[in-house]
Amino acid sequence: MNTLRLTGTIRLAALLAGLILPLACAKAPPKPERLPTHPVAGSLLIDGVPAVRAAITFHRTTPWPDGKACGPSAMTDDNGSFRMTTFRVYDGVPVGEYKVTILAEYVTKDGSDVPVPDLLKGKYSDREKTPLSVSIREGENELDQFDLTTQ
Repeated sequence: MNTLRLTGTIRLAALLAGLILPLACAKAPPKPERLPTHPVAGSLLIDGVPAVRAAITFHRTTPWPDGKACGPSAMTDDNGSFRMTTFRVYDGVPVGEYKVTILAEYVTKDGSDVPVPDLLKGKYSDREKTPLSVSIREGENELDQFDLTTQ
C-alpha cells in the first residue's frame, strides 16, 4: 500500500511538473524597447565663468513616441562641462527638439550643500519660458556652449 501511494505521489508530482515547467520556462512578455539615445555633451558658462554643479534638463517639445516619456538631464562638473543621461549614465538623448532648463545655485568654497538661491534668478528654470532650445540628431551631438549671464 505504501508503494502505491508513493507511485501515485510520483505521478502527481510528474503531472504538476509537466504543467508548471513549461509555464515557468516560457518567455516573459517583452519589455517595451527604450528609444535609442545619442551622445550629447556641452558646457555652461555663467558670467564668463564655468558653472559648477548646475542642473540641466531637456524637455521634449513634441509628444514622446508611443508614450515613452523620459527626462534627459545632466549636472555640470568643475569645468562647466556636462554629458546628458536619459536611461543610463551618459547614454545621451533620443533624437528630437528640446527646450532646455537650467538651475544654477551658488556653490560654497567648501562644497557643502547649503540652500542657496538660483544664480540665474529663475530665467531658465521654467520650461514654458526658457529661451534655450536644442536639436538632437543621430550620432554624436556636441552642443554650442551655453553662455549665460546673471543680469
